[in-house]
Amino acid sequence: MCENYIEWEPAERFVAIEAVVEDPEGDARLLCLYNLPSMLNAGLEEIDIVFPVGTILAIREPYLKNSLQFENCLVRVDSPSDVVFLYPGDSIMEHITWKFGRHVPGAPTLPSTVSSWKDVGNKHFKASRWLAAAIAYTKGLTMDPTAFLLWANRAAAYLKLQYYTPALCDAVKVLEFLDIPNDVRRKALFRAGQAQYGLGKFEAALAYFEECCGCNSNNSDAEDWICRTKARLSEETFGQYDWLRLFLDSHRSVTAMDVADYVGPIEVISLPSRGRGVVATRDIKVGELLVCRMFT
Repeated sequence: MCENYIEWEPAERFVAIEAVVEDPEGDARLLCLYNLPSMLNAGLEEIDIVFPVGTILAIREPYLKNSLQFENCLVRVDSPSDVVFLYPGDSIMEHITWKFGRHVPGAPTLPSTVSSWKDVGNKHFKASRWLAAAIAYTKGLTMDPTAFLLWANRAAAYLKLQYYTPALCDAVKVLEFLDIPNDVRRKALFRAGQAQYGLGKFEAALAYFEECCGCNSNNSDAEDWICRTKARLSEETFGQYDWLRLFLDSHRSVTAMDVADYVGPIEVISLPSRGRGVVATRDIKVGELLVCRMFT
């Protein structure tokens, strides 16, 4: 138990995200959170948005480890999914009180309006701090769930993080609002298409991109994505690949191969007395492509 006064400091990053945390009984420990997406090279400004001083956390199955820096053991978390961000109004906080009070002395003042959170999110987005941007937009949405611009902006941030399912949900949410500006609708359709594309659902992606083009006759971005999507559909359906492009991409600093999966004339079935197996559905020609799966 820590009986002395604790001087609270903002979180810092070493290999993990490190911060001093305090439980309701006043016991202070060093928290080391590893493997948080997009935070390996995060700066203090970004960390301050993700983990502002005074943040309430619930940690699933925490474990203590001897610390080389402090006399007390530290709390180590290797899986970010084991950390849940809580708010004072959450039901789990109903009967919890803090020995030294809920307010942390010297904690910075956070934005208090939807527009200010949008500005913070836009600032981080322009600086390529995608997770901080998404969190800032989320803060604004907790104040006003009808702020459709924040739904659209968060969808863009999720796309940058390759969180395609939540990006799709946010983009579709924008489209549910009535009387939104045509430009916002076009962006939502475009981002929904990109999310479906990232999920490998190319027919659904094509439908969104084509509808996006209908919102604006001069939409070169959507037209380019229509061409890309049709190429993926051809790969997926017929196994027709631009092998030279794939070979050249494999030698460049390409983070992900832009290509669809293909399964040829084979299928997995249950074989009598042999379990499951792969069989041909027709005669296979010499040199015929059977399976194409790009791993990144």
